[in-house]
Amino acid sequence: MQKVTIVLIFSLLAIVVKPISAQSQVDEKEMVGFACYFAGKQTNTLEEVGRILEKNNYKALLNMLTSKNNAKKYMAVICLEKFSSLEKFELTNEHLTLISEIKSSTNSVSVCSGCTYFNQVTLKSLFEGDMKLVAQSWLQQQFNGISTEP
Repeated sequence: MQKVTIVLIFSLLAIVVKPISAQSQVDEKEMVGFACYFAGKQTNTLEEVGRILEKNNYKALLNMLTSKNNAKKYMAVICLEKFSSLEKFELTNEHLTLISEIKSSTNSVSVCSGCTYFNQVTLKSLFEGDMKLVAQSWLQQQFNGISTEP
């Protein structure tokens, strides 16, 4: 019985320690996550961008294009491209150049999903595949809940 108890304790520790070590590889201040941790919570960056979108604060989004925070750069790009596609905001050649640089960047950004997925990926990879689809879904929800009048 004592051996079973010891095995159970070590098994539980392995389950708990693995997610913690995965989380230690990421920077929570520079993280993109649409539904993270047990509660499926958005990261602070997404919450901040959501507040900016509610105010249609294009200037704040433009400033984020030159941020040192790669998560903010990513969010600025997807939001500004959405506003542009809705013809609510016109991007200048300078903005388009910055966006192009960000979309091809190999700089790292942290990502999370759920309780156990925490990783470092390149900015470039966020504009492809599943992350692109998740971002589009998030944007759709954001834009359904706000006025997109300039």
